[in-house]
Amino acid sequence: MKIAEDLQRAFDGGTMPVMSDRYELQEKIAEGGRAVIWSALDRETGRQVAFKRLSSSIPPAEGQREVEILRAVRHPNIVSLLDAGTDGQGDFWVMELLQGGTLESMAPLALEGFESLARQSLAALAAVHRAGWLHRDVKPGNLMQTGTGDWKLIDFGLACRRDAEIENQMTGSVHYMAPEQFQNAVLDERADVYALGGTFYYALTGRPPFEGETTPQVITAHLYQRPKPLCELRPDVPARTAGLIHRMLARLPEERPSTAAEIQAFPGFEPHQGLPVDTSATTA
Repeated sequence: MKIAEDLQRAFDGGTMPVMSDRYELQEKIAEGGRAVIWSALDRETGRQVAFKRLSSSIPPAEGQREVEILRAVRHPNIVSLLDAGTDGQGDFWVMELLQGGTLESMAPLALEGFESLARQSLAALAAVHRAGWLHRDVKPGNLMQTGTGDWKLIDFGLACRRDAEIENQMTGSVHYMAPEQFQNAVLDERADVYALGGTFYYALTGRPPFEGETTPQVITAHLYQRPKPLCELRPDVPARTAGLIHRMLARLPEERPSTAAEIQAFPGFEPHQGLPVDTSATTA
């Protein structure tokens, strides 16, 4: 990743890179095949922020798409976009700096903690779906807790419009991808619902619903196996809560809730009491 290497050389030389005359990079906080993220000082406001730039191997359109969705979907449980621009090294965008860890490092959660995670992640994903987008990479590593204990959905690098024509649907984390992604089928919100169901499973058990020593083994498990019943791994989880999570993980899309908002519409998502039967269609 040439950009990250250039920046690191600047650090090694004792200089603090200043990007776009406003953002002073401080510490690399995340790096992957798609992007690098730095903590930075916004010299205009004095605020600590997260500064993100795509790898030079990633098409600029993908970064522009992430900026587009973050501009379109403003929600308390979605990471906030603060700025976006271009400098001599290409496009960049600036987000709020989240100080907590991700769900990946915190599971398994107690029931009360899971209730908070479930409500807030459902609210975030419902906002994404209402705006006409799919996240396509919901997983424990993309749910981050803030310093105040709230949860935020992050990393919209693979997000796309619901009606977009995507040539390769097999993108994301193999442990949380919906079965139809391995078949390169047209996706809708139910693929995100599946991924969130797998994330809930991980939140309660500390393990993904499907495992394997190799990627093909994990894919085969998604396509032909069922996850181990939650009630066996977490007997304290009410049966109706476990039942909904297993429904979210149904192999066939038509057997899952259609959107995050459909799950939200249940009278409550309270692990201590279980999930009440949906009575939203009844009248007094």
